[in-house]
Amino acid sequence: MKKYDVLVIGGGPAGLSAGYTLNKSGVRAAVYDKNSHAGGLCRSFKIKGYTFDTFAHVNFSKDPYVTSMLEGKTE
Repeated sequence: MKKYDVLVIGGGPAGLSAGYTLNKSGVRAAVYDKNSHAGGLCRSFKIKGYTFDTFAHVNFSKDPYVTSMLEGKTE
């Protein structure tokens, strides 16, 4: 059984950011969500070939670190 220092509950944008930041700083963190996929309310689904976005969170941040983290470019 794996052991973690922190368990983050919720795989939405905030939970994923917390887990990412903790792991990058050396803290063993795991993110758990009730769904089988990450993203929380930020996801898409298809009906009859059409794609619909259901995200309720929109990132309006102009902070360069936040933008680079969302793009997976942070160190």
